[in-house]
Amino acid sequence: MKIHKKVLILSDSVALPRNEPERCVYEETWPHLLKQDGDYTIHQVSIGGATSVDLLGQINYHIPFNPDIVILHVGVVDCAPRFMSKIELGIMKRIPVIGKKVIGLMNNNRVRQARKITYVSINQFENNVRAILSHFKDKLIFVISIVPAPVAYEQLLPGITENINNYNEVLRKCSNFIPLDGIGSDALMSDYHHINGLGHKYIFEALTHELNNKLER
Repeated sequence: MKIHKKVLILSDSVALPRNEPERCVYEETWPHLLKQDGDYTIHQVSIGGATSVDLLGQINYHIPFNPDIVILHVGVVDCAPRFMSKIELGIMKRIPVIGKKVIGLMNNNRVRQARKITYVSINQFENNVRAILSHFKDKLIFVISIVPAPVAYEQLLPGITENINNYNEVLRKCSNFIPLDGIGSDALMSDYHHINGLGHKYIFEALTHELNNKLER
């Protein structure tokens, strides 16, 4: 008999359903599959475009949920190579005409490779992850890896493979790390970082394998 557990999910848009670039309905997502699999009350905090900074900034609203299990799934927005920082981009967007032209000129891979900017540095990312998880020290914590970059994603966005690998090493240090190294390209959408129904099923199965092992002890 399964014991009722409260589960807090903290993630970016990877855990959400979506219509673009391809369709993935809610019933296919790993949080829904998890809810159907066991006796869980699930509080899902999944924010489109969220970085670890954003999740940490919202954490005080979700601590009172008092979960038994915490699942963290974040990182690709943090680590993707950018041509501008968030602050720079915000400033340019506020400058009429000229700002748009500057953004257009700088939005290319040569600038990304030269500037080596990410929205969240790897040191800041590690600090953020540690800070988030520090609020749940007595809970069962699972950390899901960033989806590995296929060759086509590296060709589209040079440097993304190295960044994902490095940021995943930060996540790997956390308790109960769920690697996604075996996920196939057929599980990814055409933007190479969001997942389709196959991807959600893969994550669900990898997660529940570890979760059930922990709960049975």
